[in-house]
Amino acid sequence: MTTYTNDRDMLGIFSPICARLVMTGEHGDERIEITSDPFSWFNRVRSMWGDAKRNLMPSSILAEMFALHMAYEKGLEPKWEGPNGALVDIRGNTQDIEVKSTVSQDKTEITISRELQLKKADNDLHLYFVSLQQSEAG
Repeated sequence: MTTYTNDRDMLGIFSPICARLVMTGEHGDERIEITSDPFSWFNRVRSMWGDAKRNLMPSSILAEMFALHMAYEKGLEPKWEGPNGALVDIRGNTQDIEVKSTVSQDKTEITISRELQLKKADNDLHLYFVSLQQSEAG
């Protein structure tokens, strides 16, 4: 079964991946890289696709729970979708929330794992950046 799409965004994402598989590069460099270390190549491609392995640290779950509580207090009727691998962590009745967190006091940038996370759906998309600190109390 063959499936076609006219979605320019999807074609823009998929086309370079296909080209990388069929174009050998100068002196066959691209093909040599893929065949000599396919696991490294696959991990880079998977990351580009947004299928990054999730590293669920207690701090990231705590940050999502904090954001969920804030959304609840705002009356957004939130639903936590983070553990289900959804595009956003929290869906509300009028806004969606993506939560990024860190325990590093120096980190001031975030990583978006999937381009689709930035696309507007039915609700406005809000980004929560939560910086956590370890405490002597636990």
